[in-house]
Amino acid sequence: MKKSFAFGMLLASSMLVACGNGISSAASQASSQSEPGASSSVAPSSSVAPSSESVSSAEEVVQKYELLGSYDELYDQFAGFEFYGALYSDGTGTMVQATVQSKGENANKATLGEEISFKYKVEDDEGIETLTASINGARITAYKDASGDFSFKYSFTFAGSYSREATIVVSEDINFETVDEWKSAVETAYGEREVEVVVNDIFTGAVIDVDTQQPYTVNMMGYDLPVSAEVKLLSDMTVKAAFGYNHDGAYVGGEKDIAGSWTIDTATMQYIITIGEATYNVVSNEGDSSFTWTFTHEIKDEGGEITATKNLSAEMHLVPKND
Repeated sequence: MKKSFAFGMLLASSMLVACGNGISSAASQASSQSEPGASSSVAPSSSVAPSSESVSSAEEVVQKYELLGSYDELYDQFAGFEFYGALYSDGTGTMVQATVQSKGENANKATLGEEISFKYKVEDDEGIETLTASINGARITAYKDASGDFSFKYSFTFAGSYSREATIVVSEDINFETVDEWKSAVETAYGEREVEVVVNDIFTGAVIDVDTQQPYTVNMMGYDLPVSAEVKLLSDMTVKAAFGYNHDGAYVGGEKDIAGSWTIDTATMQYIITIGEATYNVVSNEGDSSFTWTFTHEIKDEGGEITATKNLSAEMHLVPKND
């Protein structure tokens, strides 16, 4: 059966085999001896030596199913999440989650979480095979599909209280022998990903003159036009910022493509944005994420000489994405 990740890759798994040993028993023998001069009699023994058929051996526990899952929609911003599990013939199962960071010195390295143990059943209900289990407190019910696999949604948490749902597939096809083999395949697949640099999020805001606390404007053809600011967070963790009157993306009377970078505070899952030499922590309030960008506008004449300096600021708000 063909396996695929959400990003089109195979995962790997482990196979744990436990063997039971048979227990043998020995028979005991009883005898009696008569006193001298007394009539002798021999009582029949009540112990019977066991036949070879009575020695039993526990059935060998083997892996019956492999569990694989993936959620990589946050990989460009933060990390991807992968899942592997094994279901055994004695009705027990295990599952482990791997977190694959997308940036930093540990980029594309899988960090394993704690192994989760659970029990499961596969039953036939009028010709429909049904898998039921309780995994990490969540009740799971899945039906075998036309491909012969079971699949279900599994809710997992990260960075405290944030949660997402991964699609988990349970199959009789065993692709990998150990957790380490699966982990290695995960890291290889993530390392080979071709990531397109896209805009993750955009912050915009109106610019004001810090000294006068009035809207900052630029004069064009005798008109005072309001200056706005824009900060783009790109998927390669860089920032492009700009301010001015946005005339076909030219940002007249300001600056464009001011460089910076960004990351995520894993404790709060909020952005930390660096523009130039200054760093800003994004805060959330009633569904709105924002920060105040402060900067300086150096006004230059046609020869490039600085004629004036303005201290500016903009209350930057996250632009909602269209679903």
